[in-house]
Parts: sequence; structure tokens; C-alpha cells
Amino acid sequence: MIQIHKFENVYGIKKLRNPNLIDRNTIIYSPNGVMKSSLTDGLLDISLDQNPNDVFNNLAASFTLKNNGVSISETTTPKHLDLVVFKGEDIFDSVFTDKDIAKIVVSPALKKQYETKIASIKDKIDKIKEILASNVLDEKKGAKSKKIDDFLVQFSGGSELEQITALFSTEHSDIKEDCSTISYTKIFNTKTEAILNDSTFKQKCEEFQKLKDAKLDENVFNSSFGITQLENSHKNLVTNKYYDAGHKLQINKEILDKLDVDKLIEDSIKTAYGSEDMKDSFLAAKKVLDANKDSREIVNAITENNWLLEKLTKPLEFKINLIFKKIEDFETEIDLARKEIDLAQKEIEKIYAEANKTEAVWKSVIDTYNHRFNNKHFDIIITNQVNAIIGIQEPVFTKVLKTSGHEITEAIFKRFSSGEKRAIFILYFLFEIELKRMSGIPYTIVADDIVDSFDYKNKYAMIEYLSELSLDPNVQLIILTHNFDFYRSACISLGGNLNSRLFGYIDTNDDVSLFNANSSDYESFELFRSWKTKDDVSSLIALVPFLRNLVELQEGNSSPNYAVLCNYLHYNLSTPILTLAGLGTIYTNNGILHTSASSITTYWNLLIQEVKTISSPVVESDIKKKIILGLFIRLASDFFLLEKYKSNNGGADPAISSGSNWTKQLKKLSLQYLTVEEKRLYDRAVTVAPSFIHVNSFMYEPLIDVGSEKLLSIAQELIIVNSL
Repeated sequence: MIQIHKFENVYGIKKLRNPNLIDRNTIIYSPNGVMKSSLTDGLLDISLDQNPNDVFNNLAASFTLKNNGVSISETTTPKHLDLVVFKGEDIFDSVFTDKDIAKIVVSPALKKQYETKIASIKDKIDKIKEILASNVLDEKKGAKSKKIDDFLVQFSGGSELEQITALFSTEHSDIKEDCSTISYTKIFNTKTEAILNDSTFKQKCEEFQKLKDAKLDENVFNSSFGITQLENSHKNLVTNKYYDAGHKLQINKEILDKLDVDKLIEDSIKTAYGSEDMKDSFLAAKKVLDANKDSREIVNAITENNWLLEKLTKPLEFKINLIFKKIEDFETEIDLARKEIDLAQKEIEKIYAEANKTEAVWKSVIDTYNHRFNNKHFDIIITNQVNAIIGIQEPVFTKVLKTSGHEITEAIFKRFSSGEKRAIFILYFLFEIELKRMSGIPYTIVADDIVDSFDYKNKYAMIEYLSELSLDPNVQLIILTHNFDFYRSACISLGGNLNSRLFGYIDTNDDVSLFNANSSDYESFELFRSWKTKDDVSSLIALVPFLRNLVELQEGNSSPNYAVLCNYLHYNLSTPILTLAGLGTIYTNNGILHTSASSITTYWNLLIQEVKTISSPVVESDIKKKIILGLFIRLASDFFLLEKYKSNNGGADPAISSGSNWTKQLKKLSLQYLTVEEKRLYDRAVTVAPSFIHVNSFMYEPLIDVGSEKLLSIAQELIIVNSL
């Protein structure tokens, strides 16, 4: 679980103030562009052992936090956070096809393990390929050479590893002769191999072999046992330490030690090759090769190495033997690489076994998704779970009709609502959480606008799921949102399992400040009810928007009381004479103490006085001051337009018919008289407090969304420009 002590220069967060307020399960409401993505992306980077930064000012991040009690900073190596992140903004229309949502299945931990082992195998394969390329093919590019790829294709297997395994599993014999001057690629290529297997050449080679064997000592050799057989037997005895143990070899009646056998073989070969018949036979075979320009290199090779022609009587056998002769100095290195490949393959088998365990989790997750989240038409199943979880293959999601279980075609799926389609991304969230649960280690879930674009049914299903997660002692929830309705609903649902309810705003230093948000202020209307008994000017003014909506609900928008209250929400021709006392009957009818309303000071002047008493910094949770600032900005904007119109029309009032939208008509008549700077001020004002926004029991998010300092700044500008 995460505790943040310092968080600076992180993707737009110059400095996060009061990070200690993030305590266990925390929900943070902040307007768009303040902090949510920056905090989320910063924590995600740290969890991936990376340092975030300030991309706007090219500054390195500075942070101090704890993960399950372990301190982490920008200098810590390696960094680690037990973290699951879900960002609603990652959901977009182009990812609704099966192929595009493939990544949501992959287990990052298993995929990383698998990729590490695969990389190890690839590294060892490349090492073996380099040895083969350099020593057999005389190729300088090593493992990257196309020649080595073509070389390996001749050995059975679809993959490089299978081909290498097939090569080194091939039986072969040692070549005693010096092969340093013999080029594998010149002896064996697509053109020469056809010649070596030509029937005429093979016939001449066989004749040469017969003559050689005929010249041998008949007491030692016969038609079935020649020099080659003696050499192979002798080699095996040497390899198995036969002579080292003091044993000797009896051939007929002669007792021979190792040196004697070596001499017998040497003398026999000299005898065989020393005859004129052998010479003629050798030249006959050579003549077949001379007739083809593609085999000239073979001619040169057998001319320099008269023993080679005998080997070429069995070209495939010699080809394999030559390969192993060329790499005999690297035998130890190759064996070590192959052993490491075997170890890595065994580790991959363990990863598959772990993925098989996770497959059950996937089934559980999909079951949870299908019964908890609302998709009226379809359920989702997934095939090839194991390979998909590891990341070897893309998962295949199959959408089936709830009624029949038949697969839904993509054409039918496109007819479903975007909310149903988007809900599929909840699967990612559920799966990652289940994987963390399996580890048994405390972890943090950062849910960043997790229900963006969800319909209300799935939104509340997610809130209930978060509520259940908040009961898990191994889970820390950090919920970030710019949707105040979601904030309120989550606060109510999670209740006492929320340790902190916070607001985040940009302050006057351009830092992000976190503020405590008292639950009673924002989850119920106890705060507003308490204003009914305050009997002070600020409370009476702040209640006006609520009263307007209550009267509309009780009496309808054609009642006189409704019309009166509307005049308090705009600056029109009747506003200069309005007083709070004029609302006395309405206050009384709604049980509001209002003795302070007897002041003869006009409502407009009282509103100006209240605004002038508000100074920076304004506590973000002080919604009464925000309402007063919002009301003032709305009235002052109308006042500004009205004065502009009158000053440009000889002091005459604008002719706006009764019942029409006062602010809209006033803007239409007056906007032409504003300078560029004045238009900008007006635009800023109506953006934070537009004329159609009314604080009521259904929505007061607009005032929550705008930071207090911004409201105060615009209000002060309007005081100056209106000379109030």
C-alpha cells in the first residue's frame, strides 16, 4: 500500500501539497486537467521502475513515498510498487474488435517471465548461430546472416531451436584429417550437391573405393572391413580410454597397441593410394568434376587432399562430419549454451503451469463480469486462455447470445450500444485485481475515472464492486474522478471504508493542493439545511438558488414567487431595488430565520459587500462562499453588459420583452460594444458561472468543479471593470 510524502515535477504537477491526506482508501475529486492523469501516470511509471518527469518544463521528478513500508525515491534502484491501474480515458471506440482488445488479457508478470526466458533462449541460439556462421560458413555477419538461416533450414523443424536440436542430434563421426583448407560452402551448395549425387560421379567414386580396398592387407581387411571401419573402431577405443587402461588390440595373430594401430592405418592408406590403378581411378572421378564449372572448387580440394575423394563417396555423411569438424574447438561452448536453453525451456514449462492456474481465474473473472455487469444481449467467453495470458497468442473473445449461446457476428455486435461495448473493458480491471489477490501481497488500486462513458447501470455496478474491494484488508483504493455525481455516489456506497475524501485544485502557486471534503457537506444536504437557522446575510443569499428551485417544484415556473426569485439570479432592470426583505414571505414559508433580511441595503449591494469580504485563500470545501462568488459573477456579468449597452445608447434601457431570456437577449444587444479584452473577461465569467446553472438538489457540481481561487479572481476582475 502506498503513502505519498513528496511528489513534484510529475507530468504537470509542479508540487502536490498535503499528499499525507491520501490515507488508505481515498477518493479524490478534481476538475479536468488538475492532477488525475499526472498522479496516475507518475505512480505507474514508478511501478515500472522508471522516473517520471515534468514534460512541460523538462524537469526531473522528485518524489518520496512508501510501498508496503519500503521507502522509494527517484534515486532508489530498483523501484517497485504493488499497483493496479485502470484509466477510463484508455477506452476508445477503435478498440472494440477482438484483435484490438487482446492486450487486456495478458498477465504482465507471466509475460515478463516468459519474455525473459525466451530472450535467454534467443541469446543462446544466436551464440550457436554465430559459431556455425563464422566457422562453417565463413560468414562475418554471424547470427544475423541470411546464410545461416538458409543453412539451418536443411535440418528438420519449424523453428530455429528445433533445427539446431535436429543438427546436434544427428549421428556423426570424427574426421582425423586436417580440414582447415576445405571450405564447407564450396563443397556443399545447391549446385555442387547435385553433382556429388550424380550417378556417374558416384560410380567413379565407388570404383576408386574398390581399388583402394583391394590393395589392402588381406590378412587385415576384406570386402566388409576396410580402412574406414578400422579407423572408426580405433577411434572409439581411443575415446573410451581402452589403450590408456593398458589393453591392446589383436588383429589376426598380431598384438597391437595404440601406436601400432595408428601405423597400420597409415601404411595401409599409403599402400592403397600409391598404385597406378588408384591414380587412374582418382583421375577418372576428377574428370567428371572437371566437366562442370560449378564443381571446380571440389576438384581443387581433392587435388590438395587426396583422401577427400573417398569421403565424397558418401557426401551426406561427410557433410555432417565436416560441420562438426569445423566447430570442434567450440564444443564446450555449444554444450553450455544448449544446457542453458534446456534450463530456460524447463522454466517456460513452469510458466505454462502457472498460466494454467491463472486460467481458472479468467473463468471466474468472466463469470463475475457476466452476472454483475449489465449486457442485455450477450455474454463473453474466452478461448486459448493459457497462451493468451502469457502473451504468446492474442486471446480470442467470443460474444455469445444470452438466449441461445450462439456466437454473435461482428455485424450484430456493432448494433449494440456503446455502453455495452465499453463495459467489456471492465474485464481488464477484474483480471488484474484477481492476479494481485492471488499473490497475497497488499496492493494499491488506482482507479482513474474508471466509469467514464459507462451507462448508469454499469456505473453503479462498478461502485458496488469498489465497495466490496474496500473491505479487503490487502487492498488500498485511490479513486480519482472529475465526475461529481460519481464522487458522491462512491462516498455514500463506500461509507466508513473510505479513510479520506479529498478535493484537488490548482492553487495560487500553480501547485496542486489537496483539501479535506467533509462527507456531510457533499453527500447529504445537512450543510444547506443548517443555513436555514444561521440568520446571517451570507446564508440568506446562498439559499436563494435553492429557494428558486423549491418554489418551481412546489408552485411551478409561472408563479409570482418563482418570477421574483429569478430576478435575484440575474441583474435586470428591477435588480437595483431588490432587498432580502422582499423574500421575507418565501423565507418564512420555508422555515428560514431571516431577521437580518430587514436591512435596507439592497440585495445587489449586500452581494457586493459579501464578495469584498472574501479573501485568498478560499477553503475549497467552503461551498457557501463559492455560491456567493458564483451568484455575483452571474449578476456582475449582466450588470457589465447592461452598463455597456446604456453607455452606447444615451443611457436608454434595452428593450427586452417580458418572458424572454434576459441574459441571452442582453448579450445579443451588448456584445458589439465590448473590446477584445472585455469580451475575454466576459467569456471567462460565463464559463465558470453560466446563466443556466442553478444550484439545486440535483446538481451543484459546476461550482465544485471550478476552483475557489479562479472564482475569486474573476469576481475581483468584475469588481474592477464595473467600478463597484
